[in-house]
Amino acid sequence: MDKDFFDYDEQVLHLMKKGLTIESEDEIKHYLIKYGYFNLISGYKKPFKNSEGNYKPGTKIEDIFFLYDFDRELRHIFLKYIFLIEQNAKSIISYAFCYRFGASQNAYLNVNNYDYSNTKKRKDIHKFVCHVEKQINSKQYEYMNHQRNEHGNIPLWVYFKTITLGELSKFYTNQLDSTKSEICHVYPNFREDELETAFDIVTRYRNICAHNERLFDYVYKKRTMYQTTYHDFFAMNASEKNTNIFDLLVCMKLFLEKDDFSKLVSEISTTIENLFIRTNQVQRLQLYKLMGFPENWKDICDLTG
Repeated sequence: MDKDFFDYDEQVLHLMKKGLTIESEDEIKHYLIKYGYFNLISGYKKPFKNSEGNYKPGTKIEDIFFLYDFDRELRHIFLKYIFLIEQNAKSIISYAFCYRFGASQNAYLNVNNYDYSNTKKRKDIHKFVCHVEKQINSKQYEYMNHQRNEHGNIPLWVYFKTITLGELSKFYTNQLDSTKSEICHVYPNFREDELETAFDIVTRYRNICAHNERLFDYVYKKRTMYQTTYHDFFAMNASEKNTNIFDLLVCMKLFLEKDDFSKLVSEISTTIENLFIRTNQVQRLQLYKLMGFPENWKDICDLTG
């Protein structure tokens, strides 16, 4: 059944009936006009409601906005460090592939240079290679046009500048086991199958961040994080739950250099503390539970795999 359309006055009245503390209707309308009921209220109301579905006493629209703003800042932080992972992965994977098969574009357009071991994989690889061929023939990127016109060849590392992290993840997944093994020599924290899982998880959360979806309590249900020594330390069983933002943090520790990961944790911690300064309507343990964080989550910085 479709939901009825409510104008701003009706939206304010609905919030009042649900127990939201309203000091100024004009101020409420300002938030609704600027951010939208669905994005702001529907997206971030849950931590402020009681078991009857009403707002906890004293909850104001500013409290909901502070959580919304916290999540927006959290997306910016994670995305910044995911970009580092993506840039590094493109360099490592393109080097490993070209070291083995050469720099000619014919190498990465040759289906025999991928894991062609069964019918399903063959179908996926044919589809993937056709997609790659279409991309390198596009006139969209000037540096690709230069390589094509001047050299008649677009090396893999040049093509990789155009692809998304999701496409890079598929490229890795389609590799021969021996090529994956070469790549994992540069990623000593991962086995071949673990790296595939980690790429998939980071890609999914990267898309959440890039598309401005709610991040802090997002659960990825299509991929389960494998058990790591970090999960063991925090007495968490990764295989018994869906993947959450703490699992993403574990993946990023395995990818990032120590200094970069320490900066990531510091920025997340500062953003969390700023939320608690701005509102007392969100409790620390409540937030940690929604994020999948253990209470002592920052200890992850000092742990070694």
